[in-house]
Amino acid sequence: MANILIGICGISYGHLNRQKVVIEHLQKVGHHIQIFTFGTGIAYCKNYFPDIPCHEVWVPWIVCTEKGVNFEETAKAAFNTNQKSIVQNYSCMQELEERFNKMAADLVISDYEPISAQ
Repeated sequence: MANILIGICGISYGHLNRQKVVIEHLQKVGHHIQIFTFGTGIAYCKNYFPDIPCHEVWVPWIVCTEKGVNFEETAKAAFNTNQKSIVQNYSCMQELEERFNKMAADLVISDYEPISAQ
C-alpha cells in the first residue's frame, strides 16, 4: 500500500472534518498515513486517529490588508520570527521519512497546510 502524507489546516474544524472521511477511507483500505497539522488539528487528529502519526508543524502567519499581503508586517510579526519553527518543521520531515522507511511519501494531500508540500 502507499505511503500518504496528509497536511491539514489546523485553524478551526472545517478542514479537519473534511479530511476525516478521507483519512478513514485511506486507513480502511490499508494505506500508511501520516498527518501534518497545527493548532486545533493536533488534539483533533490524536483523538480521532490515535494510531496515525500526527506531526505538529509550524505555519507562517500572513498579515493582510485590503490591498493584499503586507510583507513588511508579515516579516516583523513575532510569530514568524521564531527560528525554532524552522527546526520543528525539518524535524517533522525527518521523522516522516523515518516512519516511511527512508522513502518519500507516494502521495501528498494538502488541505490548506503548506508545509506538507515541501
